[in-house]
Amino acid sequence: MGVDYSINSPAICIFRDNRYFWLSQPKPEKSKKGFAIQEQVAELDEITLEFQPPVIDPESYSKNDVLKISRYNFVAENFLSQLEFALGPDKSRIIDVGFEGYSFGSNSNNLIDIVSATTCFKTKFLSSVVNNMSMRVFAPSTIKKHAGGGRLKKRELFDVFVENRLQDENLEKTDVWKFCQNLQLGQKVPKPLDDLIDAYFTVNCLRKIEI
Repeated sequence: MGVDYSINSPAICIFRDNRYFWLSQPKPEKSKKGFAIQEQVAELDEITLEFQPPVIDPESYSKNDVLKISRYNFVAENFLSQLEFALGPDKSRIIDVGFEGYSFGSNSNNLIDIVSATTCFKTKFLSSVVNNMSMRVFAPSTIKKHAGGGRLKKRELFDVFVENRLQDENLEKTDVWKFCQNLQLGQKVPKPLDDLIDAYFTVNCLRKIEI
């Protein structure tokens, strides 16, 4: 299982029984085109996508922080429910989990929010979903190197994914991969696809270490 946790579009990729599944909780895109892509992604066979609740403009600094905590808790709890269904009822099975670590080049305020949200999820996940777990945290550059280069950007990672440069025969069976074949993109990869792809490379980085 690979986890790419973020504020706007956290994503999880599960590799189970030689199949890929994705969980996604993006914020709804404001543009019609962006939202239309999100709706199409939500219909793909291997995707479980639920939108985060609407963002409410806070009236004060205090209310803003309280709303953030409430949102982080909501998203984490929602992921737990999705994971319990996706992983099955057997809590004794051993789950291998890979998290993408923090990018310390990020804006400091945004980084603090990401750390808070991710910690909320990790705490709930470690205590609720499974009893036997092997967990690793990968530096973002390590995941990118596995995909082909430590400095790859989102658009370049999309190309690696679409071209299946890892020669992953299981990937080519997915509706997600097939959907991406027909997308005409500029330099920006729409959400939640960029995060779903990051989660895919995270779980594959984990699998490579285990082999």
